[in-house]
Amino acid sequence: MHATYTTLIGRMITSPERHTYESGASRVSFRVACTERRRSNNGWEDGETLYITVRCWRQLGENVLESMNVGDPIIAHGKVYTRGIDREGSRLSVTEMEAGAVGPDLRWATAAVTRTKAAAAGAPTGVPEAPPDEPDGPGRTGVDAMLDDPWALVEQSAGEPGHDVAPIAAGRPRKGGTGRGDGADAGTGG
Repeated sequence: MHATYTTLIGRMITSPERHTYESGASRVSFRVACTERRRSNNGWEDGETLYITVRCWRQLGENVLESMNVGDPIIAHGKVYTRGIDREGSRLSVTEMEAGAVGPDLRWATAAVTRTKAAAAGAPTGVPEAPPDEPDGPGRTGVDAMLDDPWALVEQSAGEPGHDVAPIAAGRPRKGGTGRGDGADAGTGG
């Protein structure tokens, strides 16, 4: 069976609540209200509201617990599922989300990002962090340093065979070639 992934954009309507299991794993749950806005002849109107429970496991849940509050604009992405529950002799279906990512909706809020130690340790390779004592100095690293050297960045050609990469800087040929990406510089050491 295939999983259904979606993104919710709405407001947090309940305080995040932590549940810790005997195994030590923790889960944080909260509810989100997503209301469609539509334009009509009378201006903007609210549509129907979707209320959904969002569950976050382990570190994501802990970060939500520390960062988000009732009323905050929120974006959550994850797997949506339905589970059945028995209530007062009736079988009900409840739709929930197991989130893989949660954050503030920056259209309606601002945020100051603080990396957790676990996130810094698992940072993607190829984009090293700048030393904290020299954020703008000669020891710049990562994306800022790469942007200072346009020849360090390359892009794929438009799918033409035999053209693996071409410099991004237009009009500036690579050493020993035309830089046009038309094969004229092939075999010239460029």
